[in-house]
Amino acid sequence: KEREFWLRLPEDASGTWGLFIWLHGSTTSGNWRWRGRYKADPMSGPFTSDMDLFKYAWPARLAVVTPSAGGTWNSSTNSWPAPGDGFWDFSAESTHAGVDDVGFIRAMIQYLKDNVSLGITVDPDRIYLHGESIGGYFVSSKAMYLSDVVCAFSSSTGKLAEWPPSTGFDVNKEIPYIHSH
Repeated sequence: KEREFWLRLPEDASGTWGLFIWLHGSTTSGNWRWRGRYKADPMSGPFTSDMDLFKYAWPARLAVVTPSAGGTWNSSTNSWPAPGDGFWDFSAESTHAGVDDVGFIRAMIQYLKDNVSLGITVDPDRIYLHGESIGGYFVSSKAMYLSDVVCAFSSSTGKLAEWPPSTGFDVNKEIPYIHSH
């Protein structure tokens, strides 16, 4: 399943920047975060959580990256889409139904680090991953698999993962993580 993402930087961005990667919840998408819910300028708009993301990230030299899982809650069937068809795959396996969102996040980070045409250099020590709702659930279930490329994790309104993770990471490594609900 293909994934896409949006990178949001001030027009005059140059030099070294960190990445703030925001994984959306079930009723939004990365593109929705990219456009913002409001038409105001991100740096001078009304006090809203979406616009504040840019208000605080950009002065801290954090580029905002908003990937999309590709779908939303189906209100007509009152159901979630299957993993890979619209939300982040937080299954206990590292891949499920041919979806490898951990691999996608890794590839996206590597692409942003390697792509000099962006006009910025990505600081590998300032890459943060945040998830909201179903995106937060993904972050809590997959942080241990991404801790070698992401320096800290956070989630809001997402359930904490309950299962013990399988293999593929250092179980003794401390992982900076903050959760709010």
